[in-house]
Amino acid sequence: SVPLVVEVRDADGFPVRGRQVTFSVDTAKGGTAVTPATVETDARGRASTRVTAGAVVDTATISATIANSGLPAATFTVVI
Repeated sequence: SVPLVVEVRDADGFPVRGRQVTFSVDTAKGGTAVTPATVETDARGRASTRVTAGAVVDTATISATIANSGLPAATFTVVI
């Protein structure tokens, strides 16, 4: 597994603590997963998960969504 970290900042560029971030995989290709799926940002505004590859070599899109923010998800394409 490999870490994936996102950083939440306010309009002035300051880290935002205590926001819920949900990570999800576009499809569970061959068992690809993120653990944990929901994380709260720390004092540095960071939330991290681990991406674990499944049995099939492919690409997967991981999304990170901030709860109740109205902001679009950040997306990452990973080769697994």
